[in-house]
Amino acid sequence: MRYQKFLVACLLASCGGCVSSPSPLSAEMLRPVIVMKYTLPMQTATNNMPALRDAIGVSSVGAYAPEDRQVVIVSNIGPSGPDIAMERAKSGAMLALTAGEVDPRMYVRNHFSNWQADSLEVYVIPKNLWGDSAYNAIVTSESVSVTALGGVLKAEVARLGLDQVMERRLDVANGLLLDSLRSTLISVGWNLESYKVPPVAKVSAFTLGVVLGDSGEASQEEAMEIARSIIQMSSHSNLTIKSDLRRKVIEIYGV
Repeated sequence: MRYQKFLVACLLASCGGCVSSPSPLSAEMLRPVIVMKYTLPMQTATNNMPALRDAIGVSSVGAYAPEDRQVVIVSNIGPSGPDIAMERAKSGAMLALTAGEVDPRMYVRNHFSNWQADSLEVYVIPKNLWGDSAYNAIVTSESVSVTALGGVLKAEVARLGLDQVMERRLDVANGLLLDSLRSTLISVGWNLESYKVPPVAKVSAFTLGVVLGDSGEASQEEAMEIARSIIQMSSHSNLTIKSDLRRKVIEIYGV
């Protein structure tokens, strides 16, 4: 039976900051492809299949066949307690199996930060990289939330310094809104198309630090977040932001 094909380990003691041999995983792989948050204390059902499939598909190992990638479900214990966390881990693993993944691993651990409580973190890595050091990097260290600009990464990576691992400093000069948007997006592999957006909307001077993948190019979500961040600092509001992944274009619509 397929439900017998996932493994579980309970990590009920805090392991924040555990250090072992260097992880073979890239910084991108040390970020969960998706974080599933439970809003009700006793809620255990996990049924967002489209979100899980999409998250795996756009991840750095999305091109790998299911049998060549390892899905790791990490369930964080919160106020609901370890039994509920275990049931959530099982639900997450079953969801992965139903989605066509092979032998997902599931783990239960104490949450380190308030944002982690009652949540599942889902990691996907190449199966040939799975081992003790990958386990330690993913499961036994604290996750650091950088949600505003790109999600979550592991403590070992964060301690290296974001600028050394994933962060690219993007300087946005005090100037016109469209000029700043276009030049900043081009620097991370995207372009800008605008519709009825006044080019005279001024941008306040600030430096934008954006967490990107190893390539230095922004993902679809990151490119949109860059645009949102700059627009929020401008004198113009009520703009709609869309993205065209095929053309790698951010579209800004005015009123």
